[in-house]
Amino acid sequence: MLKISVHHEERRYELPHISKVYYIRVMRFLMPFFEDGSKSLEIRTAVWRFPSIEAGDILCFNNSVRRRVVAVRRYPDLEVMMGNEDFKRIHPNWTKERILDELTRTFRGRSQGKILVFELATP
Repeated sequence: MLKISVHHEERRYELPHISKVYYIRVMRFLMPFFEDGSKSLEIRTAVWRFPSIEAGDILCFNNSVRRRVVAVRRYPDLEVMMGNEDFKRIHPNWTKERILDELTRTFRGRSQGKILVFELATP
């Protein structure tokens, strides 16, 4: 929201969201799931640049597959996140337990209070 005061009269203008493109590296074996849309949730920790990503932005995976972010959800830890999200949208071929194990190993303690879920538009 942009506020402008002109001659003691306040006017408010809604500014459109300007999409930003974020380049994200993922493991190659995940790319077919991004391509066919079966992986529609990307999980990251809220460090570095990821907290600035918002709905409407574009994520470009390995410089090839682009998906628009539909929603961003924040969770205090991986267990709460896994209890609230459809794990098949994180990895369609893995069990809930395997996904939790892989994410725990990947984030190595950096995840407490900082889990971001990016819901992606399907192709």
